[in-house]
Amino acid sequence: MPETQLFASDVRDALKSLDAPRWDGLVQHFRLAKGPGTHRLRRLLRGLEHLGEVSRSADGRYALINEPEVVKVVESFGKLVVEGSGDELPPGSNVRPGDRIELQAGRQRGWRGRRDGGLRVVEPSPEPLIGCVVEGYRRRYVESLDPKVKGRVEIEDDDRRARDGDIVEMSLLWQDRGRFSGRILSVLHAMNEADRAAVALLRSHRVPVEWPDALDIDAPPSVTDGDTVGRRDLTALPLVTIDGPDARDFDDAVYAETKPRGGWRMVVAIADVAHYVKPDTPLDIEAR
Repeated sequence: MPETQLFASDVRDALKSLDAPRWDGLVQHFRLAKGPGTHRLRRLLRGLEHLGEVSRSADGRYALINEPEVVKVVESFGKLVVEGSGDELPPGSNVRPGDRIELQAGRQRGWRGRRDGGLRVVEPSPEPLIGCVVEGYRRRYVESLDPKVKGRVEIEDDDRRARDGDIVEMSLLWQDRGRFSGRILSVLHAMNEADRAAVALLRSHRVPVEWPDALDIDAPPSVTDGDTVGRRDLTALPLVTIDGPDARDFDDAVYAETKPRGGWRMVVAIADVAHYVKPDTPLDIEAR
């Protein structure tokens, strides 16, 4: 085919009809001789690549870049995957469950992202992001504590209610090229430093901390005669717990008394949870 008759539209049509051809396949398809014709084809391919219409794989195959498909990211067994297909995201993607990202469709199905390996997020997850407020040299920002998102988050509409070192939850408004921006929703208050660290850890890893309202917990109101079979009754002992005032898990108690001939007798009472919570019941499943 003469050089003057080869246009970008010809290259597009060829890529539509061929199965991801390499360079020599395109040359053979157009029946080009080495010289002006192949130079023309090379320039057309480079131009289409520059415009983002054509991609070239690592093994030298050319393909048209179709319009990207917007997909939702979900978490499955600790890994980030595409909802519906189960395709696992590449490591270091810097996205969270609930994000909507661009996925390149077509013969060369792949990730449409950036040179640094991050993916293009078109809509951040509505799930709040947990971070720590930092008073920077020139402006304040929030350092992300989310294990799947690394970096600083610029604060928009800063009302200064959060102070340096506060743990906050943010609504991400946009992210691009490793930059994030969001609005502070609330400050996560805690009674002490240990409690603050626990709250930050649980929230940043999205560990559930509240029981679903729909879960019916049928707890026995008292110990029955059947519960004492094969057990020694220690209910007369003035057992005490050493849990803090905010504890919710009273699973052990202690008692100590002096012995007539010297020394001490100590009793440690452990809650037998398995006696009341049977395997695969709704309460057992939710606890797991």
